[in-house]
Amino acid sequence: ALLKLLNLKFGDVSQDLRHQIETAETDTLLEWLGRVLTAQSIDEVLH
Repeated sequence: ALLKLLNLKFGDVSQDLRHQIETAETDTLLEWLGRVLTAQSIDEVLH
């Protein structure tokens, strides 16, 4: 779900970021999902 939202909002996600997302812990993914709504960039979501 996170990858789909990032693609819709910011365009293609790099392979490195895709790997980071695919290997993240559940709690981290939930935190990132919450940030998608207000972030202005992928970096704001993941950091």
